[in-house]
Amino acid sequence: MTLWDAYRIHLKDYDVATVAEITGADPTLIERLARDIWETAKSGRSVAIHTGEGINHWFHATLANRSLYLPLMLTGSIGRPGAGCHTWAGNYKAALFQGAKGVGPGLAGYLLEDPFNHNLDPKAPASALKVKKYAKDEEPAYWNHGERPLVVNTPKYGRKNFTGDSHMPTPTKFLWFTNVNLFNNAKHAYDMFFNVNPKIDCIIAQDIEFNSTCEYSDILLPALSWPEFETYEMTASCSNPFLQIWKGGIKTHTEGRDDVVILAQAAKALADETGDSRYADHWKFVLDDPREGVKAYVQRILDGSTTTKGYNVDEILAGKHGEPGVVLMLFRTYPRVPFWECIKDDMPFWTDTGRLNAYCDLPEAIVHGENFIVHRESPEATPYLPNVIVSTNPLVRPDDFGIPREAMHWDERTIRNVRLGCGTRSRRPSTRSGRTASASSASRPRDATACTPPGPAPSGPRSGTRTSATRTAATSAARATASTRCT
Repeated sequence: MTLWDAYRIHLKDYDVATVAEITGADPTLIERLARDIWETAKSGRSVAIHTGEGINHWFHATLANRSLYLPLMLTGSIGRPGAGCHTWAGNYKAALFQGAKGVGPGLAGYLLEDPFNHNLDPKAPASALKVKKYAKDEEPAYWNHGERPLVVNTPKYGRKNFTGDSHMPTPTKFLWFTNVNLFNNAKHAYDMFFNVNPKIDCIIAQDIEFNSTCEYSDILLPALSWPEFETYEMTASCSNPFLQIWKGGIKTHTEGRDDVVILAQAAKALADETGDSRYADHWKFVLDDPREGVKAYVQRILDGSTTTKGYNVDEILAGKHGEPGVVLMLFRTYPRVPFWECIKDDMPFWTDTGRLNAYCDLPEAIVHGENFIVHRESPEATPYLPNVIVSTNPLVRPDDFGIPREAMHWDERTIRNVRLGCGTRSRRPSTRSGRTASASSASRPRDATACTPPGPAPSGPRSGTRTSATRTAATSAARATASTRCT
């Protein structure tokens, strides 16, 4: 069986009516979107999907990103001008400042300069910087989970740890974050505020606005917003080739300070308190000149990155290359075309197979029923069965770990894999506002086998597909929105 044939079976669960029920979207708009994507690509024009920060994070991250890429893969809308999938989430900018042998350390020269071996020469080339990472990254969800790994007593396997050995959390004793409404984004609010956070010695919120997280922090450090910046900021984009350096022009009427100045002055206070000058040395150029000193760090990034090598910060601000503060980054193509080398040359995609896959054969994807792109109900805040997988595809065979559908603890909901099909997400009773579960067929869960397409179960698809899908395949994909619902 080919992967194309497998998806024709798989997508019978996702006809227009079912997708409209799941998403709340107008059925005509769903069909219009599918038609617009296909007809635009068929005419030789570009299709792009831009997604904001949020749906690419946390529980549905992998499934959301794979679903966004699938129509672009089917229509050849990757690696061509104006096309692609672009995620607008802050940290993508770090990837734009790549280092390379013979160039420099890239953004790492700023982020990861060895704090025990500072280069205090503001004119030093980026290649002269000593880079060493001492910090260990840790997903904030571990803190929010009570500093505990995700361990569940499963009926089938007994006590099972679902947190990878390389990601075991350590107790958080100090939280300092900037420009993120962290507590508002986290779940289990009561447990977090009354059980988890009281064990932390100090919580510092550094933000441009007074949000709910600030209310529950020990110390609040007011930062200046973008139009108020008194020193320089640099940014770039995931979809276009422009780099921008600017500072604000609106006079602040508060006691706020630039983010970088807050960090530098806090380091200076630590140096004074401990007698160790290295705290202050780490921010020497900002402490020497709070308005212009940051340009030394900006220049180091420019000098050490493949996309900006040869540019000078003062020349950019003076408008030597065009508009003041703007310059074209040194990408291979103009306009910028992400994945050009993967489509036109022989560079692999940055995946485990080197391809863009519609099917994922990673063991954990198969175990959790996500080898195909499926809809999973949220494990939280849903009137339906939490975390249920909507699929009757016989090739989706998740392990439920023996956890029953009635289990409601948040850990059990997070790792349980229940597969139900034909739109039966199983509405559970609600006592709020006096509402009860509907007695309609949609509220009664049925086993996936009750709606399995006829015929023997296929042995499995071939796992890798290139983005160069044929037009015939793409035409069928567009028509798939009108496929008959499994009843």
